[in-house]
Amino acid sequence: MKSFLSIDDQIQRLQQRNVIISNTELAKQYLTLNNYYNVINSCARDFLRKDTISDEYLNGTTFEEIIAIHKFENELKHDILEYLLLIEKHLKSTIAHAFCSKHSDLYACLSKDSYNFNQSNMLNIAKTIEILAKNITEQINQKIPNPIKHYAKDHQDVPMYVLINELTFGNVVYLFKIMQHAERAEIINIFNSIMCENLNDSSSKIFPNDFDKMLDNLLNLRNTTAHNSSLFTFKCRGNISYIKSLHERFNIAADAPKQDLYNIIITFACFLPKNDFRKLYNSILKRCKRLNQKLHTISPNQIYIKLGFPIGFYGYPKIAQN
Repeated sequence: MKSFLSIDDQIQRLQQRNVIISNTELAKQYLTLNNYYNVINSCARDFLRKDTISDEYLNGTTFEEIIAIHKFENELKHDILEYLLLIEKHLKSTIAHAFCSKHSDLYACLSKDSYNFNQSNMLNIAKTIEILAKNITEQINQKIPNPIKHYAKDHQDVPMYVLINELTFGNVVYLFKIMQHAERAEIINIFNSIMCENLNDSSSKIFPNDFDKMLDNLLNLRNTTAHNSSLFTFKCRGNISYIKSLHERFNIAADAPKQDLYNIIITFACFLPKNDFRKLYNSILKRCKRLNQKLHTISPNQIYIKLGFPIGFYGYPKIAQN
């Protein structure tokens, strides 16, 4: 078991390992507020010397460079989470509309007949209905007024468009997967149109299986950013099929793995209206350009490759936005 290191010990250890610290007080404050493990273990690995088995860093490595990478990662998480929340809102709205237009019975959301009920879906439907029922019960039992409590009391019903706001992103993803085929198709078509608009290609098409994988990947990324896990080791489970207009537009080869951060970010083009997607893309590009100016000991490409970004991404042009 590794022994505890005080902040002073941490500073001394970094200096012994060849890190240049020009402002000791600033470094102490940064490590105090940001956790040595998150800063050094996550963001300083690329500065380690490869020609020795010691933990020594490359000559010229500065604490400011390590901070720059850590801030870059945090800014990426902030951008990603902001737009994931927007995607969640869009998904909830489209699901509620598609569901309510087909199911008007009281408490239709709690009926197995409202979903794609079959042998393979039985367990998932039962689990989802249990989650929905629990949400309704918890809100009804609240002492303070809330929409679900109001609808249950005054209308003897809780429609999906009211309940959907209480669901987590994970709940919504699993709910979408058990919806009836016609409703799923209606929702996918809405987001397919968004992708076509973003790519300026009306022939682009998202297949249901790939859409499910995209949602799984977004959920995986949502959990990673929300729990402050490292983006540099992020890999999602779903490897979606090659969508020529999407992947070609962002320089992804047909046979390349599609499970890294960059590959997930470009799928935001399937969920965000044109200007929102361009704002996200340009914000990330701006952060990459800024990091490029702050790294001197290593190439910024070492950082971008771990995220799946193309080599030289920081030199890419912005996409025009309103």
